[in-house]
Amino acid sequence: MLNSHSTTNRISLRRLFALALGVTAVGVALLPDHSRSSAAPAKAEKQNVRVKARRTEVQAAEYTSSSRMMSPMPFAAITVDRTDDVAAAAACTAAPSDCSLRGAVAFANLNAGTTINVPAGTYNLTISGAGEGFSGNNLIGDLDITGNNTSIVGAGAATTTINQTINGDRVIEVNPNLDAAFITSISGVTVSGGRENTGVGGGGIISGSITNVLTLSNCVISGNSATGAGTFGGGGVSHAGGNLTISGCTFSGNSTSGSGGAVGYSAGDPLGRFPSTGTLAVTGSTF
Repeated sequence: MLNSHSTTNRISLRRLFALALGVTAVGVALLPDHSRSSAAPAKAEKQNVRVKARRTEVQAAEYTSSSRMMSPMPFAAITVDRTDDVAAAAACTAAPSDCSLRGAVAFANLNAGTTINVPAGTYNLTISGAGEGFSGNNLIGDLDITGNNTSIVGAGAATTTINQTINGDRVIEVNPNLDAAFITSISGVTVSGGRENTGVGGGGIISGSITNVLTLSNCVISGNSATGAGTFGGGGVSHAGGNLTISGCTFSGNSTSGSGGAVGYSAGDPLGRFPSTGTLAVTGSTF
């Protein structure tokens, strides 16, 4: 029986565009939609530093779908060849030991459409992100994905682990600039150890913006947390804006002081741009 007062793996049924059921137990919070149907864009329901940082550069406005391409644009495939957390190892050539995971993300941020192959191993994130905020600084703290159409492909969740070791940092932030039509996929990895405590949410992964697409497949999201006053929740994953597709994933040991110990989802755009629609699709996954 699901306890409506539980802060771990809790359901809050507020808004659902589509949910393809294939789960054995559910810990998904469907968060309030930030978009509006009125003629003028509205503010996001909660002002947080992720939204504020981007509002200084982007004014909430109607989004014209023809302004960006949403189809994948393959550019390159690179392979991580070291497990230590060295930001400078970003050349990612055929030479040995020149491509850490953080360095591979930096490479992908400069080359849209990059596929990052991550061999078996444990990739501990050991660089403190103190003071990073939502600057999207991939040199420190969490991994910040700013390159569109980036794919992270592990050797399998049983053997490839991306683990945050620093208290107060999540594991991955997708699209910190809140760009529209941003597409990302993550597969075959375990994401663990994220401890986001600023009230923003997304202990393991945070993502989303208008017409964004995040696909998680054959992943394990475990041992992550999202806390702090007024947190958006999503101890494992928080996604606001666009589509979130989860297939063949396992969520375990994630928690939040808000809603959705495993997943927090809203189709609404964090910046209030409209129309902002989306689909949450979950198949073959365990919570």
